[in-house]
Amino acid sequence: VTVHSLPLKPFVSDENTKNLDKLARLVKNNPDQKYYLHCYLGKHRVTYGKSRILRMLGKPTRTSKTRPVPKEFDGGPVVRLAKGIYSGTTLVNGGVFELYASRVATIISVLDIDDPGDKKFIKKFKRLAVGFDIAFENIPVPADGQDPQAIDELARAIKKAKKSVYISSFSGSDRGDNVRAAVAKASE
Repeated sequence: VTVHSLPLKPFVSDENTKNLDKLARLVKNNPDQKYYLHCYLGKHRVTYGKSRILRMLGKPTRTSKTRPVPKEFDGGPVVRLAKGIYSGTTLVNGGVFELYASRVATIISVLDIDDPGDKKFIKKFKRLAVGFDIAFENIPVPADGQDPQAIDELARAIKKAKKSVYISSFSGSDRGDNVRAAVAKASE
């Protein structure tokens, strides 16, 4: 038995790319081998590595077990806005794994790409979502009043989204009003 040590940081992080690339090359160069992925600290890293391998081999990446969408994350509550449509805080690290385990197929961020702080979260959030084969889209929704154009764009994205959707970030009552209006429009 050959042992390869490819440590990954907790949850999913940008720094894991080098070792995930090594893992992908190992499997690609030896596709008939059997592999056992192990982590002493939990399944986030194993699930991420397995997803990467399966995607590379063109096989389904979803697990057979489905969990309900959590009722809250560290940053606050998760609200069910309609069947299969949830909204809550901007997620990092383990939150994206929880959405993956809940079979959420699309994450829509409503953060402002022009805001330097939001831009950092959007970039990381997208990378995490894509790592778990979750579709990701960013549609800026203002936090200061109704915006018919943003509501229409968000409603279109919700309609075209695959299966279950998580809308992030649901902060601020005005942004929340825009998100709720878009969900109502998408449900028409």
